[in-house]
Amino acid sequence: MSGGTLYASNGKEQFTSANPAIVQLANGADPTTGVLSVKIDSTDKQLPIQIQSRLTNLVQTHNNVLIPANTLNYSTTWIDCSKFDKIGFTIMNDSATNTYVSLLWSHDQSTNHGEETILATGNAIRRASIVDTKAQYVKVLVNNQDASAHTISTWIYLKS
Repeated sequence: MSGGTLYASNGKEQFTSANPAIVQLANGADPTTGVLSVKIDSTDKQLPIQIQSRLTNLVQTHNNVLIPANTLNYSTTWIDCSKFDKIGFTIMNDSATNTYVSLLWSHDQSTNHGEETILATGNAIRRASIVDTKAQYVKVLVNNQDASAHTISTWIYLKS
């Protein structure tokens, strides 16, 4: 570095081109030693963080869909669940009926890479389940195994 030598108010050399490692007197440095006074207060400390809320998303995959007797029905689009670690699922039928539900898993939003039955056949009007996320995208498969058509609504609740 070029330039002159800086001196503290006590006349001691604080910074030279030959020794740039010596800190200039600034920010309340000790005039005798040139050491900066550093005070750590509560705003400088890293504190544990309390979780204020959780990331969630509710998606209705079937909205009063009439499913014919003994027929499969798929939700229309793949749902991105990459930011979530759990999937809650609920179904509501128009009556107590034989219905099972599976989740289809995809890594590329087009190919079915896996299927997981989350609600086996049962005769309840309302049912629910929760599973861990298995891939980036998910789709709902509802199988009406009853001898008559039924109207159903389903929801996926993504949780992290």
